[in-house]
Amino acid sequence: MTTQNLACLPPNVLLNILDYLEFYDLVRLSILNKFWNQITNDDLLWRRQCFRVWAMEDKALQSWKLQFIDMFHEKKLAKYVKVYRRIFLLWRDIKSVLIQNNCSNVLESIKAGIDEKYLEEYEASTNISIPLDLRCSYRIHNGQMLNCASFLGTLPVANRYRSEILLSFEDACTAFPICQNIFRHIRPLNHTEETNNISVEVSSCFLPEISSSSNFCFSYRITCKLKSLDDPNCHRFKLYPNGNYSFTSDCAIRTPSGSLEGCFIFTDINPDSRYFGQQFEVQCPRLSLRSSNYLIELS
Repeated sequence: MTTQNLACLPPNVLLNILDYLEFYDLVRLSILNKFWNQITNDDLLWRRQCFRVWAMEDKALQSWKLQFIDMFHEKKLAKYVKVYRRIFLLWRDIKSVLIQNNCSNVLESIKAGIDEKYLEEYEASTNISIPLDLRCSYRIHNGQMLNCASFLGTLPVANRYRSEILLSFEDACTAFPICQNIFRHIRPLNHTEETNNISVEVSSCFLPEISSSSNFCFSYRITCKLKSLDDPNCHRFKLYPNGNYSFTSDCAIRTPSGSLEGCFIFTDINPDSRYFGQQFEVQCPRLSLRSSNYLIELS
């Protein structure tokens, strides 16, 4: 069927057919002649395009087509047409959950989107291409404000919780090249010791947000694993799922680096065991504590 045959169809039928087209097909069709330009300008068509591409349900401008053009050209979102809707709906779901759970302080910490020029400048200066979906996410919301609760969750330390903030683009660019590893637990080279079928693993994490030039704070995690649940020395581990036990704590030292050493005392509490009441030591690997240059350079 040619475009001339299609033009003979009733307007409502024609609009239903055109509704299956992508926005770029509508643009191409609109330059054929006056008839197709007029029919492809129908506001209902562009309302659906706004919903499909930008997940928009309300318009702020005179027409839906102008709204689409504003997002595409004026707001410089053209490159995100394939991912924008998915990322936008994910952010909407996050905010919806925060509202439902009365997390107004977390909701208020989410920043407005970043301008495209900052992303372009970063790519030009570093020669690094930012993944399209990550770029799109920063265009919609530029992470969170610092020193606030986070919707990403928290890292438990001895008597408090450390929020894992979703960094803004600027904060991520500043921190990442200097201290790539400060936001996760790092295992030292020799991070495991084994005694009587019990292995002990250690890892540490520098906490720059609560440290100073004279007080370096660290979180550390210790995990005990029982290799065999039938070991007579280790019936106490049957209290824990899969014979594993893990805990997280924190400490502070006055130097940028240091270490912790020690052992655990285990007691056989199985009354049917011939070792009942006996104690034995389980060695803990030396736990290295190292701060990054991040805080030292700022102090």
